[in-house]
Amino acid sequence: MARDFITEMNKLLDGLIDGPGDLVPPLAAAALVLRLRETDPKLLTGWLDVSAVAIFTQALRDRNRARRSATQREHSRTQFAADAEAGVFSAYRLRFMIEDGSQRFLKDMTANDCLWLARDYRDRAAEMNRRADFFSLVAEKVASASADTVDAALTDEELSELWAKV
Repeated sequence: MARDFITEMNKLLDGLIDGPGDLVPPLAAAALVLRLRETDPKLLTGWLDVSAVAIFTQALRDRNRARRSATQREHSRTQFAADAEAGVFSAYRLRFMIEDGSQRFLKDMTANDCLWLARDYRDRAAEMNRRADFFSLVAEKVASASADTVDAALTDEELSELWAKV
């Protein structure tokens, strides 16, 4: 019977996520890779082989997002307009995710693509605002309890009630 590399690796990853203390993903990942190279290299290479498409998909998404973010940081609106006019930079070369999950050049996007993307950004912004409100409430509770940690100030049930409020 063939090994189920995905299930085996998911158990290891879940163990890291559910483990005690702070999780620093790059450090935990590096430690896991070292451990697997020594104790179970077949699991490491098997999982990488089975996961290659997903890994490269995420790498492409991350790279595209990083390029878009760098472009936005480097160009103020007025500079962007001047650069575009001078032919130095073109927003048309930026890719954005559209409704079917593919990434399309801005220049090729339809009105429906743009509307879907605007709605997606608004939905994500609303969710981020909801999370911000939750953490503000949690901080208030921790501070008012004169506690050092969330655990010392709130029960799991109280946290759930706060989450339901936002």
